[in-house]
Amino acid sequence: MLIALGALSAICALCYGLYLVHQPNSALRTGVKVVPVTSLALISLLSAGPWMLTVALALGATGDLFLSRDGERAFLFGLAAFLLGHLGYVLLFVDLSGGGGLYLGQPWRILACAGLLALAIPILRRLWPHLGAMQAPVLVYVAVILAMGFAAFGLPDHGFLSLALIGALAFIASDAILGFELFVWPDTRGARRFSSTVLWFLYWSGQAMICAAILMA
Repeated sequence: MLIALGALSAICALCYGLYLVHQPNSALRTGVKVVPVTSLALISLLSAGPWMLTVALALGATGDLFLSRDGERAFLFGLAAFLLGHLGYVLLFVDLSGGGGLYLGQPWRILACAGLLALAIPILRRLWPHLGAMQAPVLVYVAVILAMGFAAFGLPDHGFLSLALIGALAFIASDAILGFELFVWPDTRGARRFSSTVLWFLYWSGQAMICAAILMA
Protein backbone atom coordinates (compact mmCIF):
# COMPACT_ATOMS: atom_id res chain seq x y z
CA MET A 1 0.00 0.00 0.00
CA LEU A 2 2.77 2.47 0.92
CA ILE A 3 4.65 1.73 -2.30
CA ALA A 4 1.46 2.19 -4.32
CA LEU A 5 0.76 5.54 -2.64
CA GLY A 6 4.33 6.66 -3.27
CA ALA A 7 4.08 5.71 -6.93
CA LEU A 8 0.71 7.46 -7.23
CA SER A 9 2.18 10.61 -5.68
CA ALA A 10 5.12 10.62 -8.09
CA ILE A 11 3.05 9.86 -11.21
CA CYS A 12 0.47 12.55 -10.49
CA ALA A 13 3.22 15.02 -9.60
CA LEU A 14 4.87 14.39 -12.96
CA CYS A 15 1.59 14.68 -14.86
CA TYR A 16 0.76 17.94 -13.16
CA GLY A 17 4.22 19.51 -13.32
CA LEU A 18 4.96 18.61 -16.93
CA TYR A 19 1.54 19.27 -18.46
CA LEU A 20 -1.45 20.26 -16.32
CA VAL A 21 0.31 23.13 -14.53
CA HIS A 22 0.14 25.03 -17.83
CA GLN A 23 -3.53 24.27 -18.52
CA PRO A 24 -6.62 26.29 -17.54
CA ASN A 25 -8.33 25.40 -14.28
CA SER A 26 -10.54 22.33 -14.50
CA ALA A 27 -11.78 19.47 -12.33
CA LEU A 28 -9.08 17.21 -13.80
CA ARG A 29 -6.34 19.74 -13.07
CA THR A 30 -7.53 20.19 -9.51
CA GLY A 31 -7.86 16.45 -8.90
CA VAL A 32 -4.39 15.62 -10.18
CA LYS A 33 -2.82 18.52 -8.26
CA VAL A 34 -4.29 17.42 -4.94
CA VAL A 35 -3.28 13.74 -5.20
CA PRO A 36 0.54 13.98 -4.75
CA VAL A 37 0.63 15.59 -1.29
CA THR A 38 -2.57 13.85 -0.18
CA SER A 39 -0.80 10.56 -0.92
CA LEU A 40 2.16 11.68 1.19
CA ALA A 41 -0.20 12.51 4.07
CA LEU A 42 -1.72 9.03 3.80
CA ILE A 43 1.76 7.47 3.79
CA SER A 44 2.57 9.34 6.98
CA LEU A 45 -0.72 8.31 8.56
CA LEU A 46 -0.42 4.64 7.63
CA SER A 47 3.22 4.57 8.75
CA ALA A 48 2.25 5.94 12.17
CA GLY A 49 4.48 8.95 11.54
CA PRO A 50 4.45 11.99 13.82
CA TRP A 51 0.94 13.37 13.87
CA MET A 52 2.21 16.87 13.11
CA LEU A 53 3.82 15.59 9.91
CA THR A 54 0.50 14.13 8.79
CA VAL A 55 -1.32 17.34 9.67
CA ALA A 56 1.23 19.54 7.86
CA LEU A 57 0.99 17.40 4.72
CA ALA A 58 -2.81 17.39 4.87
CA LEU A 59 -2.78 21.17 5.13
CA GLY A 60 -0.49 21.33 2.11
CA ALA A 61 -2.95 19.23 0.13
CA THR A 62 -5.75 21.54 1.27
CA GLY A 63 -3.74 24.53 0.09
CA ASP A 64 -3.25 22.83 -3.27
CA LEU A 65 -7.00 22.41 -3.56
CA PHE A 66 -7.78 26.06 -2.90
CA LEU A 67 -4.96 27.47 -5.01
CA SER A 68 -6.10 25.36 -7.95
CA ARG A 69 -9.33 27.37 -8.06
CA ASP A 70 -9.95 30.92 -9.24
CA GLY A 71 -10.93 33.85 -7.04
CA GLU A 72 -9.63 35.87 -4.11
CA ARG A 73 -11.55 33.82 -1.54
CA ALA A 74 -9.96 30.57 -2.71
CA PHE A 75 -6.54 32.23 -2.73
CA LEU A 76 -6.92 33.44 0.86
CA PHE A 77 -8.07 30.02 2.06
CA GLY A 78 -5.10 28.46 0.27
CA LEU A 79 -2.70 30.94 1.84
CA ALA A 80 -4.14 30.19 5.28
CA ALA A 81 -3.79 26.43 4.76
CA PHE A 82 -0.15 26.74 3.76
CA LEU A 83 0.52 29.13 6.63
CA LEU A 84 -0.82 26.55 9.10
CA GLY A 85 1.14 23.82 7.31
CA HIS A 86 4.37 25.78 7.73
CA LEU A 87 3.57 26.28 11.41
CA GLY A 88 3.10 22.53 11.69
CA TYR A 89 6.56 21.98 10.27
CA VAL A 90 8.00 24.53 12.69
CA LEU A 91 6.59 22.60 15.65
CA LEU A 92 7.69 19.28 14.17
CA PHE A 93 11.27 20.41 13.49
CA VAL A 94 11.63 22.03 16.90
CA ASP A 95 10.45 18.80 18.53
CA LEU A 96 12.88 16.69 16.48
CA SER A 97 15.78 19.05 17.26
CA GLY A 98 15.19 18.85 20.99
CA GLY A 99 14.29 22.50 21.37
CA GLY A 100 17.15 24.10 19.41
CA GLY A 101 20.08 23.30 21.68
CA LEU A 102 22.26 22.43 18.67
CA TYR A 103 22.56 26.14 17.81
CA LEU A 104 24.74 26.71 20.87
CA GLY A 105 27.50 24.30 19.89
CA GLN A 106 27.42 24.65 16.10
CA PRO A 107 27.68 28.30 14.96
CA TRP A 108 27.18 27.36 11.29
CA ARG A 109 23.51 26.93 12.06
CA ILE A 110 23.22 30.54 13.22
CA LEU A 111 25.13 31.71 10.14
CA ALA A 112 22.79 29.67 7.92
CA CYS A 113 19.76 31.31 9.53
CA ALA A 114 21.35 34.73 8.98
CA GLY A 115 21.95 33.84 5.34
CA LEU A 116 18.32 32.80 4.89
CA LEU A 117 17.18 36.10 6.40
CA ALA A 118 19.59 38.00 4.15
CA LEU A 119 18.00 36.34 1.11
CA ALA A 120 14.46 36.99 2.30
CA ILE A 121 14.89 40.74 2.76
CA PRO A 122 15.59 41.68 -0.90
CA ILE A 123 12.89 39.27 -2.08
CA LEU A 124 10.33 40.93 0.20
CA ARG A 125 11.51 44.38 -0.89
CA ARG A 126 10.98 43.38 -4.53
CA LEU A 127 7.49 42.07 -3.81
CA TRP A 128 6.40 44.88 -1.49
CA PRO A 129 5.31 47.54 -4.05
CA HIS A 130 3.10 44.97 -5.80
CA LEU A 131 1.32 43.55 -2.75
CA GLY A 132 -1.29 46.24 -2.12
CA ALA A 133 -3.83 45.04 0.47
CA MET A 134 -1.88 41.77 0.79
CA GLN A 135 1.14 43.41 2.46
CA ALA A 136 0.23 42.39 6.02
CA PRO A 137 -0.77 38.77 5.19
CA VAL A 138 2.35 38.26 3.07
CA LEU A 139 4.56 39.73 5.81
CA VAL A 140 3.10 37.23 8.31
CA TYR A 141 3.54 34.43 5.79
CA VAL A 142 7.18 35.32 5.18
CA ALA A 143 7.82 35.38 8.93
CA VAL A 144 6.38 31.88 9.29
CA ILE A 145 8.40 30.60 6.32
CA LEU A 146 11.56 31.98 7.90
CA ALA A 147 10.63 30.33 11.20
CA MET A 148 10.31 27.00 9.38
CA GLY A 149 13.71 27.51 7.78
CA PHE A 150 15.32 28.44 11.10
CA ALA A 151 13.76 25.36 12.73
CA ALA A 152 15.00 23.14 9.89
CA PHE A 153 18.55 24.42 10.38
CA GLY A 154 18.25 23.19 13.96
CA LEU A 155 17.66 19.57 12.90
CA PRO A 156 20.42 17.04 13.68
CA ASP A 157 22.77 16.77 10.70
CA HIS A 158 23.00 12.99 10.63
CA GLY A 159 21.09 10.17 9.03
CA PHE A 160 17.98 10.90 7.05
CA LEU A 161 17.15 14.13 8.87
CA SER A 162 19.66 15.95 6.66
CA LEU A 163 17.25 15.24 3.82
CA ALA A 164 14.50 17.05 5.73
CA LEU A 165 16.60 20.23 5.72
CA ILE A 166 17.02 20.01 1.94
CA GLY A 167 13.29 19.45 1.60
CA ALA A 168 12.49 22.46 3.75
CA LEU A 169 14.78 24.68 1.66
CA ALA A 170 13.15 23.42 -1.55
CA PHE A 171 9.74 24.22 -0.07
CA ILE A 172 10.91 27.75 0.84
CA ALA A 173 12.30 28.26 -2.68
CA SER A 174 8.95 27.26 -4.17
CA ASP A 175 7.20 29.84 -2.00
CA ALA A 176 9.58 32.55 -3.20
CA ILE A 177 8.85 31.71 -6.84
CA LEU A 178 5.12 31.63 -6.12
CA GLY A 179 5.32 35.13 -4.66
CA PHE A 180 6.85 36.46 -7.87
CA GLU A 181 4.32 34.61 -10.02
CA LEU A 182 1.38 35.98 -8.05
CA PHE A 183 2.47 39.57 -7.60
CA VAL A 184 5.31 40.55 -9.96
CA TRP A 185 5.43 38.59 -13.21
CA PRO A 186 2.62 39.25 -15.70
CA ASP A 187 0.82 36.26 -17.18
CA THR A 188 2.31 36.98 -20.59
CA ARG A 189 5.91 36.73 -19.42
CA GLY A 190 7.76 33.90 -21.19
CA ALA A 191 9.65 32.85 -18.05
CA ARG A 192 6.33 32.19 -16.28
CA ARG A 193 5.88 28.89 -18.12
CA PHE A 194 9.27 27.63 -16.97
CA SER A 195 8.90 28.97 -13.44
CA SER A 196 5.58 27.21 -12.85
CA THR A 197 7.15 23.83 -13.56
CA VAL A 198 10.18 24.56 -11.37
CA LEU A 199 7.93 25.84 -8.57
CA TRP A 200 5.79 22.70 -8.60
CA PHE A 201 8.67 20.25 -8.51
CA LEU A 202 10.47 22.19 -5.77
CA TYR A 203 7.25 22.19 -3.75
CA TRP A 204 6.35 18.54 -4.23
CA SER A 205 9.89 17.19 -3.88
CA GLY A 206 10.38 19.34 -0.78
CA GLN A 207 7.32 17.82 0.88
CA ALA A 208 8.33 14.33 -0.27
CA MET A 209 11.85 14.70 1.12
CA ILE A 210 10.57 15.95 4.47
CA CYS A 211 8.10 13.08 4.66
CA ALA A 212 10.64 10.41 3.70
CA ALA A 213 13.36 11.78 5.97
CA ILE A 214 11.18 11.86 9.06
CA LEU A 215 9.59 8.48 8.48
CA MET A 216 12.98 6.85 7.91
CA ALA A 217 14.82 8.67 10.70
